[in-house]
Amino acid sequence: MLGVAQLQALNISATGKPRSASTGPACDWSDDNGPSKMFLTLTLVTKGDGMAGLYSRQKNFQLFQPLPPIEGYPAVLADQVDSRKAGSCTAVVAVTDQLVYMTQVQLRSGAHKSDDYSDPCPRTQKIATEVLKNMKAGG
Repeated sequence: MLGVAQLQALNISATGKPRSASTGPACDWSDDNGPSKMFLTLTLVTKGDGMAGLYSRQKNFQLFQPLPPIEGYPAVLADQVDSRKAGSCTAVVAVTDQLVYMTQVQLRSGAHKSDDYSDPCPRTQKIATEVLKNMKAGG
């Protein structure tokens, strides 16, 4: 989902760990002790009802904020609990009517937290953009 050059540009030194989530394939990067100071999860939601389904359930989310399109694709910030002030943010991008991917960022807390800890969504959106660029390029 992210290429080597993209990971380097995002300052992620950890190796991605693929896994199967209940909603589809996912990959985790545990880099909270690394230079990016974050835990990152990317999930391709293959077992869901797309962006329309997400919009139909928006009342279930404390944070539901439509974003400008990412690389031309509809996107929202969506979290059941609004944890932005605690370094957490999730962006969802619709690739097709039924297929979305989620970019979930949790920034490191404590004495060595990142400078953007209380505003993690811009970083989340940047990563979501990089994922989409990679998808469009066939990666």
